Amino acid sequence: MTTISKAGLKRLKDQESRMRSLLSMKLVSFKNDYLGDYTEWNWSKIENSIIEKELLINNPERIILINKEREAQTRSRHFHKLTVSELEGQIVRLKKNYDFVNLKNYEWLNEAMEGYNNKFDNLISKLMSYDFSMSYMTVERVEDAGGKGLAFLIRNDENTVHARMIYANGAIKAPHYRFIITQKKH
Repeated sequence: MTTISKAGLKRLKDQESRMRSLLSMKLVSFKNDYLGDYTEWNWSKIENSIIEKELLINNPERIILINKEREAQTRSRHFHKLTVSELEGQIVRLKKNYDFVNLKNYEWLNEAMEGYNNKFDNLISKLMSYDFSMSYMTVERVEDAGGKGLAFLIRNDENTVHARMIYANGAIKAPHYRFIITQKKH
């Protein structure tokens, strides 16, 4: 079991603080894009749900088919039939979300920010395991994959680490990303 002196702990803390500062500056535009994409994706989910329900209301034959499918899948004689009035009620509830625009944006921004901070903390922890000394450390952005993915080289005299971020933003799943870190040999 090795013990670390107070001076050693302070050096590690300073190193981590510098790493956080350098990477935070490089990730500002990504962070803003990610938070905006996350909020926009949540709003589009509500809008798409409203549109889907309105289309169903205007297509009674489709409601009948859905109810037949539900009845066939249910082993019980009693199953929940989809009705126009139920769909209208769902639309009213969804539209009420628009009355709480700032509240919803705040909730979604908090969710996105919490996720971002957790992944950023994990990135810093992984990078700290490569033991960057305080003597000299740089963070250089090396590529921009399609405007959303990022890659960095973090270097000092002893180590070079390639950190890549893969970003996905689609219609089905909320915007998300992951970091891949590899050490390059000198």
